[in-house]
Amino acid sequence: MKTILKQLGIFSFAVSMMFGITYLLTGDRFMPFIPSEHFYAVAHTAEEQQRVSGHYVYETYAVNTAGKKQFLAFQTERPLPEGTYVKLYVKGNYIKLIQETTAESIPSTMRNSLH
Repeated sequence: MKTILKQLGIFSFAVSMMFGITYLLTGDRFMPFIPSEHFYAVAHTAEEQQRVSGHYVYETYAVNTAGKKQFLAFQTERPLPEGTYVKLYVKGNYIKLIQETTAESIPSTMRNSLH
């Protein structure tokens, strides 16, 4: 009985270490228990756009389908025109995908909270 508990403890420790190391190395990108969310945002230019290592960095508030506002930063390879609507696929702190979208494709309640 003691050996089974000892083996179970070692196994639990190993699994915990594996998840911990994965999180430290990759953030929450590959964590299976963190859900993905869709956020909508408006890309702004001027002081919010900076040229860093060949990418354009945007920092803006985005809103998800539940109406939750969150400050997000994302990068693009080319500059986005002022007022471009984007759909962001977010998992924890990692932005998986950025898609340009139209204002009409965003629900009106969410669109109003973007400005």
